[in-house]
Amino acid sequence: MNGIVRTGDGVTLRYTDTCSGRPVVLIHGWSQSAVLWRYQTEHLSTRYRVIAYDQRGHGTSDKPTHGYKIHRLAHDLHELLTALDLNNVTLVAHSMGCSVTFAYLELFGNHRLAKIALLDPAPFLTTNPTWTQQTRAQAGSLFTPDEVTHTYNTLNTATRDPTHTRSIIDTMLTPTADPELRDWIIQQNHKMPGPQAAALLYNHAHQDWRDLIPRITFPTLLIAGAASINPLTTSKWISQQIPRAQLRIIEKHDRGSHFAFLENPTHVNTLLNDFID
Repeated sequence: MNGIVRTGDGVTLRYTDTCSGRPVVLIHGWSQSAVLWRYQTEHLSTRYRVIAYDQRGHGTSDKPTHGYKIHRLAHDLHELLTALDLNNVTLVAHSMGCSVTFAYLELFGNHRLAKIALLDPAPFLTTNPTWTQQTRAQAGSLFTPDEVTHTYNTLNTATRDPTHTRSIIDTMLTPTADPELRDWIIQQNHKMPGPQAAALLYNHAHQDWRDLIPRITFPTLLIAGAASINPLTTSKWISQQIPRAQLRIIEKHDRGSHFAFLENPTHVNTLLNDFID
């Protein structure tokens, strides 16, 4: 079933809903869309009610000029869960979707939630020049402050540059990834207009979740790729901060990239099934 939710600030979010079973809500990453969860939706819907939605500015949802902040996206998530009256939800989040999950927990606590599964999260994307290498590795910092500004300026144009997009996606897939998969991810990426993508990335890159993560008290699964752009030290640090966390690592030879849920969906789906049960 396809549906829409209208947010309090007038934005239409579009979602798919398999309508039966315990609810699982899938939250995609930055400048992507719900269809990237195609393998998880197909597999998990045999046992659970699976809801996958396009966040504002992404996919088929509205693309307003406002609201491109992680906490606004978390409020959108809250409005989705409320509109569908979902309880005992398992959130499955990828990349920036993990930050949306952290913001939801900061704003609403465990309200309506039972479990969370985090695929390749990073606590703080922007490094402080005074940090040690260990601190950078724990935070998962990918940018210097100047690099964030440069990326913002590159994205903040009416037309997305496919060469720039490809250079980003190439770092998130294994070298042997299917070229058609690579092109399809780029196609989904370009459904988000440049100025909106720039604004959201800039906000996302400046969120620091390191004080919130140790306060997560309910069942948490972390799935990390050994070949991911995010260092394994990041997921290991997160798993050590959350008392009830499980860490599962997908090795390089098993296509454990940042997009492991697309490159090795069978492995990821098995991990999700075991956790949700």
